[in-house]
Amino acid sequence: MTNTTRPTSKQTKYITVVTGTRAEFGLLRSVIAAISAHPKLQLRLIAAGQHLTTGSYKDILKSDFQIDAKVRMQTKNDSGYAADAQALARGIASFATDFASHPTHLVLVLGDRIEAFAAASAAAISNIHLAHIHGGDRAEGIADESMRHAITKLAHIHFPASKQSATRIRKLGELPSTIHLHGSPSIDDLVLSIHQIESSTDIIVLQHPVGDSPKQEQSHMAQTLSAARKLAQQHNFKILILSPNADPGTTGINTAIDSFMKKPQANRNTTHLTHLPRPQFLAHLKNAKLILGNSSAALIEAAALKTPAVNIGPRQNGREKPRSVIDSPYGIKPVLTAADKALTLNLSRMTHPYGSGNAGLKIAKTLANLNLKSLSLRKQNTF
Repeated sequence: MTNTTRPTSKQTKYITVVTGTRAEFGLLRSVIAAISAHPKLQLRLIAAGQHLTTGSYKDILKSDFQIDAKVRMQTKNDSGYAADAQALARGIASFATDFASHPTHLVLVLGDRIEAFAAASAAAISNIHLAHIHGGDRAEGIADESMRHAITKLAHIHFPASKQSATRIRKLGELPSTIHLHGSPSIDDLVLSIHQIESSTDIIVLQHPVGDSPKQEQSHMAQTLSAARKLAQQHNFKILILSPNADPGTTGINTAIDSFMKKPQANRNTTHLTHLPRPQFLAHLKNAKLILGNSSAALIEAAALKTPAVNIGPRQNGREKPRSVIDSPYGIKPVLTAADKALTLNLSRMTHPYGSGNAGLKIAKTLANLNLKSLSLRKQNTF
């Protein structure tokens, strides 16, 4: 369906939200709920990419949201740079077809993954307004930094999570009037979504690949797990290991986890889960004494919950870090040193830069009040 008539601030807008992974859906959930509830917004929800290869789209359904379309990108058990590039191409083509077939005034994406980049590319080239959450962040990842800033340059509306990120978007040449600082939706529902479960987890290990070879990723993860085991032995801690995302190198990390779990000592104090719904994850995170790895949850949700974190390796290089985060290179000794420091932190008065916890409602209100008729689709740098 073409978009020849663009709505004013008083008219109903059709908003298509794209989600590609379980972690990203957790961040988007409050935004999706707020859009769905707003009388001037019509939600259309697309589950794409890893949701379909991992089955995590079921988390969306369990949250009582309707999935209006599915866009298949990745092929199960096929990972690597070439596979990601081919998945991106499939995604762009499928999103473009979907946007053209349904009322779509604005497409909303979050972050820096290929699912978001595919949807953003399809929207921009299809002459559809694009809004981007969590733009302006810095994170080395694999191609994360490049894709996040590329999405920013494609987007017409920006929802950065912090003041630093908002400043970075302005420096990229985006109009200040299009930048709306509402904080990160990842902390909106921290209290409400935490299940009242008995969590005896002391250490959470969540380490994603950074694009190294599977052999290197296996070695790095084996070192992190060895450090976690030593901490568990020293403090009588229980360990929860969570499986990584499916980026290139994930097979090495999974091999390290499998080898670790086969060791006799692991059976006494370690649990490994391939998937943990966000409410349960937040409950474990809230009750944990420490999170090890390189997940952004260690920098954002953990900080909001005042759980100390050891950030291992380069994946979050350049990213804004609260003082609850201690950086460490790979290796057993460096991780143990950082963990000892993290465990002694007093975080009772710590603040974080990610907002007051109502970003979803603010984003929905901003979208509802947009005059898309007067918001130009023709972009131009401010410098």
